[in-house]
Amino acid sequence: DKVKEIAKAAKDHGTPIRIGVNAGSLDRRLLQKYGRATPEALAESALWEASLFEEHDFRDIKISVKHN
Repeated sequence: DKVKEIAKAAKDHGTPIRIGVNAGSLDRRLLQKYGRATPEALAESALWEASLFEEHDFRDIKISVKHN
């Protein structure tokens, strides 16, 4: 799986992973759940993305959230 490969490579090289979330990139399910790009939707998206790496014991994660 791609996330596992990326997490391993980043961990092996001591490189943090940056997760960027913005209003234009929200998953359709979150838009349906919240009705629009709310701060809660952005936070939920970022935390979900981070959890994918945490499942592979990778926690050197930087999160960037942007909403215009």
